[in-house]
Amino acid sequence: MTTIDDIRERLTEIRPHGAARDIIALGMVRGVDAQNGTVIIHFEPPSMPPQLLTATVVDIRRAVGALDGVSRVDVR
Repeated sequence: MTTIDDIRERLTEIRPHGAARDIIALGMVRGVDAQNGTVIIHFEPPSMPPQLLTATVVDIRRAVGALDGVSRVDVR
């Protein structure tokens, strides 16, 4: 079973294009909730171009969705 710590660890692998640090280190993730296979990422990025924002959200969904027991990833 995937834990909140597992999810947060996976999120440290995601760096927006051009950023030197990951989304956790940059303070873009305000919270993580998980229940019954659904993970909710509370994501608060700074102002960024729409293409970069979309690419980062896709990366979050792909990375977290690959974890064992995760059936759905919502980024809010």
